[in-house]
Amino acid sequence: MVTQHVPGRTSPPPGTPRRKPAIPGVRLCALLAAVLTLSGCGGRKKIKLPPPVEAKRGWSEVGIASWYGHPYHGRQTSNGETYDMNKMTAAHTRLPFGTWVNVRNLRNGRSTQVRINDRGPFTARHIIDLSRAAASEIQMIGAGTVRVRLTVIDGPDGKRKRPKRRSRTTESRPAPARGAYEIQIGVFKIEANAKTLAWAAKQKGHRVEVRPFRRGGSRLYRVVVAGGTKEAASKRLRKLKGQGFKGFVRLVRR
Repeated sequence: MVTQHVPGRTSPPPGTPRRKPAIPGVRLCALLAAVLTLSGCGGRKKIKLPPPVEAKRGWSEVGIASWYGHPYHGRQTSNGETYDMNKMTAAHTRLPFGTWVNVRNLRNGRSTQVRINDRGPFTARHIIDLSRAAASEIQMIGAGTVRVRLTVIDGPDGKRKRPKRRSRTTESRPAPARGAYEIQIGVFKIEANAKTLAWAAKQKGHRVEVRPFRRGGSRLYRVVVAGGTKEAASKRLRKLKGQGFKGFVRLVRR
């Protein structure tokens, strides 16, 4: 059989063995460098990072947030901790470890508070990688990424002492008593998550308590805000909802 040459043909005639294109040495090195650079949160090692910023309270930044869960859950973070996707933590390239940040979802207005314990994300457009728990609080699990505003805040332990004296005009916050009402704003299996929510409510000026209880053999943690009378509790619930919290009024049972 004679194979006829077709003018303009760029592929070899039928039956001709095809050769795999060689990867030049420079392209291969670049490919390997990219793979090493993109080793995700909860285990990113030996990557040159910008120096940490001296971020004081009020320091702010706007950009894209992402989140990470599996397969990094259980791996070591950049500060030596074990990454737990159910805790309120995050990765940032420049903020010092231990810094607490308020993260506000600019799409829906929801906020969460996280502690920086890892380095990342290593994508030019992204400024923070949230744990799965934190991402869930601002409702960005499905979207994957969202535009946020970061603001450095005091941590739950309180780096600054709050003044003990209150003005006479300060709204009274009665402690729960028998026959009084309170507002439940959350129930958690993990105590740390309950404490984080309680701290967030305290930052908004509410008197909050984390109360352990048992249900079906499991130990749970209820987060409640003092309400007082039924009318006062209903008023405070409206205020809480306006601040992004969810909850309902319940009668105190001791």
